[in-house]
Amino acid sequence: MQELFDLIGDLLDAHTCVIVPNFGGFVTNDKSAEIHSENDSFCPPTKEVIFNQLLTHNDGLLAQELMRRNQLSFEDANRQIATIVSQIQQTLASVGTLKVSDWGLFTMESQRLSFVQTRSFLVDKDAFGLNEFYFPELMMEDKSEEIVEQPKRNSMKPFLIGTAATIACLMFFHPLHDGMDENSKMINQSSMMLTGLKSEVELQTKTINVLQSELDSYKKSPVGFYLILADFPSKNAAYDYLDEEGLEDDQRIQIITIDNRFYVSVASSLEKNDLMQKKNSLSNDLYDLDQSYVLSVAKMND
Repeated sequence: MQELFDLIGDLLDAHTCVIVPNFGGFVTNDKSAEIHSENDSFCPPTKEVIFNQLLTHNDGLLAQELMRRNQLSFEDANRQIATIVSQIQQTLASVGTLKVSDWGLFTMESQRLSFVQTRSFLVDKDAFGLNEFYFPELMMEDKSEEIVEQPKRNSMKPFLIGTAATIACLMFFHPLHDGMDENSKMINQSSMMLTGLKSEVELQTKTINVLQSELDSYKKSPVGFYLILADFPSKNAAYDYLDEEGLEDDQRIQIITIDNRFYVSVASSLEKNDLMQKKNSLSNDLYDLDQSYVLSVAKMND
């Protein structure tokens, strides 16, 4: 069964669609580059795999590749595919989950079949040579405080006073040969300028207060980090993963839930550097630790 999924994975590297007759089709879509702020990582453009149950017509692609690899006739290849499809359907009906090689997972809930890609394995040719990398955000706490505190000294106040003094001098030395109407017009214009400057100062003060509030809120929200082995859409799928990998008795393993997603964690820490050191120490114990990644959360779970 898994050999068929390995074969499908190889075909997807060269084709955008691989159909399993009477079961469904695997389709690749271009996936744009992504920046993940939660773990400070950049992912280059790649391809994602989706599953469409409506694509069941036998186009012969899968059978022909099976013929070439196993030296089978076209009829024997189709019979072998039909046997494997029957095994897949029986497994999903009885267990509810089925691992797709090392890059996907099927789940069956309430007679509804869903597929999740668990690992990126298709390379976008336009992004050939680019790998995922991390770029930790630079800490600028001191500079942020300076930016917030400086406007509190009302730096606009000296400018406001100087402008008012200039307007007063112009009013004092302006000749009165145009009469009181001209002087009244000048006074009104000066008042409008003062009102506008006052409004601008008030707006800057409100903006400063909002920035200070956001900064205080950020400082009060501790950040924690988890070393994640895999994530799944359901708790049952996560426990099945532990059973398949032989990790059900590992005391270091815990399953955390964030936004209806279930994450299998093997280590956690309040400091990212400490977590990376733990990852190095665990690399000899867990054979699939190369597929793990760091997940940051706004608050560590108890």
